[in-house]
Formats: sequence, structure tokens, C-alpha cells
Amino acid sequence: MLCGARQRKPSGDLPGPARQLQGHGEPRACAADIRKWITSPKEMEAALPTKPKISMKAYASLKPEDLDALVAYLQSLKKS
Repeated sequence: MLCGARQRKPSGDLPGPARQLQGHGEPRACAADIRKWITSPKEMEAALPTKPKISMKAYASLKPEDLDALVAYLQSLKKS
């Protein structure tokens, strides 16, 4: 489900997507996972060992080019 293999220190109560994007406690998410978190968060949440306290809204109606731009932007926020 996750694309990376790097581990970092746990980040407390951050939900799965936030931990993955920030690189804390779990491998970082790849573009395909970020895209799926945006369009089908329920499916991604179902695979988590601990369910988030707040469910994320699905944005399945984004235009493909907007979704690509959003994923690229979110990936640019990751620390090396």
C-alpha cells in the first residue's frame, strides 16, 4: 500500500495521510497512494491498522489535470 521504506519517529495522533506525507512513523506515500487518499480515502483508511479519528472527504470529481497538480504539490512538500 505504501511506496517507501524509510521509517521515522512516530508523530503522535496524526492520521495516516498526514503521517505519510510528513514521513513520520510510516513510509512516505508515493504519487499513486496520495492520489488514492484524495479520491478514495475510505478504501485507504480500511487498510490502516488504526483508523483515523476524523474521516477524510473524497474528492473523486477533480479533473485529472487538477488531481495531478495537487499530487505534485503535496509531494513537493515532503522533506528529503
